[in-house]
Amino acid sequence: MTIEDTIRIEMARLEQLLGRLEQFKQKHSTTTICEEWGHMWETTGFASYGNGVVDEVMTCLNCGIEKTLYYKLSKEERTDPWSDLREDEEE
Repeated sequence: MTIEDTIRIEMARLEQLLGRLEQFKQKHSTTTICEEWGHMWETTGFASYGNGVVDEVMTCLNCGIEKTLYYKLSKEERTDPWSDLREDEEE
């Protein structure tokens, strides 16, 4: 690898880093991570993998860190707390 190739690779890495810095600035995230109790979590995405497995991605509105919650649905139960107020359906 020539010195020119090495410099081009480093320039590409720095351009990518500058792009990420611009994204960071646009999000107005703090430069320090919140204390554990200080996060303001917002759900920013879900992924479902079938078989009852779901991921929920959450982002702190203050500092911008992300956390992923993993769920494995073992049983689903549905109840209708309003059944006594619903009109009977006619067939």
